[in-house]
Amino acid sequence: MLDDPPVQGSCPILNTAIESDDTHPTLRKQAQLAMDGWCGLIQRIVNKGIERGELRSTVDAEAVATILIATIEGGVILSKLYGDASYLEQTLGYLKTYIQLSTGLIICRLG
Repeated sequence: MLDDPPVQGSCPILNTAIESDDTHPTLRKQAQLAMDGWCGLIQRIVNKGIERGELRSTVDAEAVATILIATIEGGVILSKLYGDASYLEQTLGYLKTYIQLSTGLIICRLG
């Protein structure tokens, strides 16, 4: 992901959120709307998995979205800051375990 990121320059939502902070409320609102969209997408995916019986009915879609996004973003920041992909690899490994334990979903690595 760091060598061939889906978006150049890291995460545009995170970058905008950091840059807008408390000094640019309009820009901050736009970053919030974008983040809401990302969270909403993950929540819909989780809820669909619950409806289909693919995930446990006790899974909290909002919590899953928050943990996924916060952990991925943290891994990206550390890896970019230190020029070391191992931070992101560690966080993604943690998320794989988290998803398996909290949702009951088995994750297979393809390829």
